[in-house]
Amino acid sequence: MSGIHSAYTDITNVISQTVACLAEAANAGVLHRDISAGNITIRDGQIRVIDWGCAKLLNTNLPGIKEVASEWGFDLDEIKENDKACNGIIGTPAFMSIRVLLGHPTRCLIDDIESLFYVVLQALSYYSHGSSLFAEPQVSKNTLAALAKVGLVANRESYLRILGIEKCPDNVKVQLDTLRQLLFCRDNQFIGGELIENQSETRIIYLNLMRRLMGNELFERVCRVPAGSSNA
Repeated sequence: MSGIHSAYTDITNVISQTVACLAEAANAGVLHRDISAGNITIRDGQIRVIDWGCAKLLNTNLPGIKEVASEWGFDLDEIKENDKACNGIIGTPAFMSIRVLLGHPTRCLIDDIESLFYVVLQALSYYSHGSSLFAEPQVSKNTLAALAKVGLVANRESYLRILGIEKCPDNVKVQLDTLRQLLFCRDNQFIGGELIENQSETRIIYLNLMRRLMGNELFERVCRVPAGSSNA
């Protein structure tokens, strides 16, 4: 039983530290673009995001980008070369954001955070019944996979139950609900249809929700105000 409690503690750390990492990288001008279960590691309670080979440099001249590259273990020159070979839908399909699955070429921080949301759901599915109900879509069925994800997250009360996750500690559920609100809601209204229909990204990164996800200490350390964000 203690192992299960430890696993749930790891999940809360994964959410807070990974969101902080992705925000810090985005502020320095880097998007990961392949957040998946295999690219987040845990060692001595510390979360590390690895495999930045599919990352995109938004601006090579932003201050702090070299420090972020050193801290998170990626090579700036390698990323520049890899980015030339990567198309807009690069990543691991099971964890791709809805808009990436639909083939929208422009990506931003919120797409990486959405991938983290699916990573956490898969982990909880394993903890609940030893296997994942989170299917890996085929490349030819990306539109259907996007629609399935919209259906999955449409109802705040049922998205865990749909995946067979019957037990979830309150603190983990609070973080998941905060992620869902950040990713799929505006003014407490679900915007799944908008994600399907709009060509441009219209989601806003609400700083109060980012603070709730990271905790005050991490938030104060890493969060400058990124473009498309709001204090509301």
